[in-house]
Amino acid sequence: MVRVDLGLEPGRKRQIWQDAIAWHFGEADLSIRRPDRFTGRIVALGDGPIRLVEVESDNELGVRTRRHAAHQRDEVFVVALVNRGRVAFEQRGRSCLLTDGMATLFAASEPYEIRHDDPADVINLTAPASLLEAFLRRPHDHVCRAVAMRGLVGRVSRDLLVGLAGTARTGGPMAADGASLSPASLRLALASIAVLLEEGAEAQPGLSPRQAAMMRRCREIIAASAGDPDLGPTQLAQRMGVSVRCLHGLFHAAGTTVCDGVLEARLERSLQALGNPGLAHLRLKEIAFASGFANPSVFAAQFKRRYGKTPGEMRRDLLAAR
Repeated sequence: MVRVDLGLEPGRKRQIWQDAIAWHFGEADLSIRRPDRFTGRIVALGDGPIRLVEVESDNELGVRTRRHAAHQRDEVFVVALVNRGRVAFEQRGRSCLLTDGMATLFAASEPYEIRHDDPADVINLTAPASLLEAFLRRPHDHVCRAVAMRGLVGRVSRDLLVGLAGTARTGGPMAADGASLSPASLRLALASIAVLLEEGAEAQPGLSPRQAAMMRRCREIIAASAGDPDLGPTQLAQRMGVSVRCLHGLFHAAGTTVCDGVLEARLERSLQALGNPGLAHLRLKEIAFASGFANPSVFAAQFKRRYGKTPGEMRRDLLAAR
């Protein structure tokens, strides 16, 4: 457990908190108001691929920049449940404000901003992308989408997380609902919230059930055809059987654009290729072409903007990590 109380010297207090946040979530620029009055506590549970980290603090602003993300090798996601307070999340051009009993997902290995100006208690589940993808299709689609912990699954999920967090605070052998402190408990919590995120995506604000189904189909087509350099609004509209105007309206309602969706799919395809030892013989421009980019220079610029590293740097790091 990490705890900062009123009695600590403000500079020392800030450093302890900064180091603790970096240890659990990665490097970020951290700001706190009124450091002389600031208090906070961090407790963690689990030493496997899934960890629970509860963060209670008076206020804070955490900003992870591209500079910070450039040093991250592994892709890690965090499911954040606001147990008390109001917390704002921003990532990938999206934003959401969570209040008591709401959750969202963010990619801890990418740039983000998290802010709350008043006391808040946030229970976080961190997991590598490879594990989260076993429960949740296309995790990036769910980043910064607010989900209310309602219904049977929502209530059970929240009770489980709150119980596990309580156990982490007290060091007891059992959670409040009787769940043992085994990796299976954390895995169950992750799986149940993944269900809520999937359900929330189908009923996200601004989209009707029919529009949500159409967006899922669009993303499936884009993912399968990202390597086609001609893929764009016209071709996608034809394959969906709708007008280009209708297609643009659909993506606008979902808070994104067709071009952004295609670019994201191409970048993800290129990232997978760069980390594949079997494709290490390919030149970077060949990977660019295979991923749907007609111009290798545009590919390199967009890749660095998205991941904080050049394609060459990313390939080196990914292959060295194997």
